[in-house]
Amino acid sequence: MKAERISRRTFTLVICIILIITVMASTVVASASESLPLYCTARVVNATKLNLRREPQGEVIGQLATDKTVTILSEIDRNGYYHVRVDETGLECYAFGEYLAFVSYGTTNTPVIVPPFTYEPDEDYTEPEYDSSENAYYKGATLVVTSDKKLNLRKRPSRKGYRLKYLYNGELLEVVSTKVENGYIRVKDLSDGTIGYVSTDYVALLGNEDFIFNENCTCNCNCISCCCNK
Repeated sequence: MKAERISRRTFTLVICIILIITVMASTVVASASESLPLYCTARVVNATKLNLRREPQGEVIGQLATDKTVTILSEIDRNGYYHVRVDETGLECYAFGEYLAFVSYGTTNTPVIVPPFTYEPDEDYTEPEYDSSENAYYKGATLVVTSDKKLNLRKRPSRKGYRLKYLYNGELLEVVSTKVENGYIRVKDLSDGTIGYVSTDYVALLGNEDFIFNENCTCNCNCISCCCNK
């Protein structure tokens, strides 16, 4: 009789363990070997705050608390990041997969909000004093890109500064600060107003530039707006 009671208790314990495992399996944490399905809803787990990045392993643009949800917009990449949309705000960004767990399936019709990029100036930036002996630039001057390759517009005056966008030969910039820092000058892209830093080696005052002329140009105009120069 005693053995029968022990057997029943053992059986009950096994059933409980199976139920617990089944519940836990519904929110299995994503791994590099098993990608979460596209457009599914996933929640933040095992992290007090999950970093949201502009690109995989890139600049942190926000954080998401535990149990907040996102929509998966891409397969997991080789570094373990997903392209996601934050369900609460609509922000599109990248998040590390090890801290996301499956909640429910979505569809390809799941709406995706792509917020426009807006430039956020550095809070610690102060306008440097003009030093006429250091350079010949003046505030408001128009510069033109002379590089024959993609030129980085960076957030800070350094090769390690975050790349805001690419610029191309012939594009026009406006000098925002006359101070040259580490070989970089602060400018505004006249096409969309983005402000950042470019290397002075690849820009020139408008009218003093030497353009890279494409030998395959068919119009022979050699003007700065010609697509052949891009």
